Amino acid sequence: MCIVFDQEEETDYTSGPSRFVNAFDGVAEVSALLMTLDFSRKVQAALQAQRAYEKADRRAMNKLDSLLRYESKIKCEITDYEYRISLLEPSDGSQATDEGRDGVVDQEKEQSLRRELEVLRQMLDDSKTQYEVLKYGLQGQADTLRQVQAEANAYLEAAFVHAHLLPPHDDATDIPVADLDIQEDYKKYASQTMAEVGEDAGLVVPLDTSRDHMYVPPPSDEEQAQQALKEAFWTARQQLQDARYVFDRWQGIREMELHEHKAAVAVGQPTVDSDRDAFDARWLQEVPRLTRQVIDAEEVVAETKAAALAAGINIATPDAASGFIDDVDDGYALSFEQELIVSAPVEKIYHWFDVMENVPRASVSELPEVPHIDDWNFRPVENSDSISMVFLGDERRRIDKWHVHRAGPLCRSASVASEGDSRRRAAKRRLLHMGVCEVGISGLPLLADDQRIFDRFWRFDEGPLLLVGAPISELL
Repeated sequence: MCIVFDQEEETDYTSGPSRFVNAFDGVAEVSALLMTLDFSRKVQAALQAQRAYEKADRRAMNKLDSLLRYESKIKCEITDYEYRISLLEPSDGSQATDEGRDGVVDQEKEQSLRRELEVLRQMLDDSKTQYEVLKYGLQGQADTLRQVQAEANAYLEAAFVHAHLLPPHDDATDIPVADLDIQEDYKKYASQTMAEVGEDAGLVVPLDTSRDHMYVPPPSDEEQAQQALKEAFWTARQQLQDARYVFDRWQGIREMELHEHKAAVAVGQPTVDSDRDAFDARWLQEVPRLTRQVIDAEEVVAETKAAALAAGINIATPDAASGFIDDVDDGYALSFEQELIVSAPVEKIYHWFDVMENVPRASVSELPEVPHIDDWNFRPVENSDSISMVFLGDERRRIDKWHVHRAGPLCRSASVASEGDSRRRAAKRRLLHMGVCEVGISGLPLLADDQRIFDRFWRFDEGPLLLVGAPISELL
């Protein structure tokens, strides 16, 4: 049977030790706990200590959160002041940065910043002291709670509340914690610091929390336009790479889809194409579509690159194969070079030099102002202009042979103004090494107005080179 206490007295408890005993609850025999007055008071003390600790813990957490925000603001200001002071200090004997130039460092401003920085550091130390006080206060209450809980277990709380020996738990409203104001605290600490050094505390200047010195101006319209052109080029280049990746692997993709189509048909699952004919018809249209996708992507890359170059933006790609300033396009097929050097009739070329030695040479003043230019409709094609032009092996040789046939029998030869047999022989070897005669033998025309080639011929023997027309029979 439950009981309610009006006033607790020693006679309400057992005078012996606390033990569980048999009792009758009015229905059946049950067990009961005999308690002493001393044990009851210890349980009450433990429960009161538990409530006090929980309340102090909530308040400490709120206070700690406020302190952390406060310290974060102070640390931010300290970092900012250290940076501003560093701007006034010359580095490695050189001039100071923009804020400290004009001949000498502004010593007065630097000293003022250092005093303000010292105040901020004192504020930071004081906030750490507050944290330590808060921590040790909470630790003391936790120690008390552990001590009383060692004497009375917390599971007795429900029985004592039900018996009115302990009032129900009171959820009192937590004491609000005001947010700390960095400006007010700075003024207080700065006043104390100035009073210690004998200065007027009323002259404290508010803390400068502006960030104007860290402001980065937005890009100009021209910079934004250049950035847009760069992004357009790299986006187009990525789309071209993706299109080429799919185009180069279309056969493997087709085989994989065909395998999946056959496997689905074998087990009766639905397929993308109704039958094999529909599959072949789809891929008959897919290959031209992939080809057109690559061509369109190449055109977009060319357009975006041309727009960037027109705006003065030099875009260098990691896989550039041409367009270098010191190695411009020479206008002939790269596959010709090695073959022509190996197959050149060296003896006949030397004989032609000997024959041409007695031919009258034209002086520099007799050279035509506008050299003769062969009519040639060939347009140089770079590797990136068309996939069909980068074939190797037989396909490449067939393309080169077609260019040779189209060029016809036109050629150019050269005679060099030299003095002495040794200089003449040296001129022969250099000219042969440059590939001029090889180009003539192959039947390809050599443009006489190619300024780069003309400049090289002019310098190699410290004399002018006269390009004249000569039938190919004189070279052979």
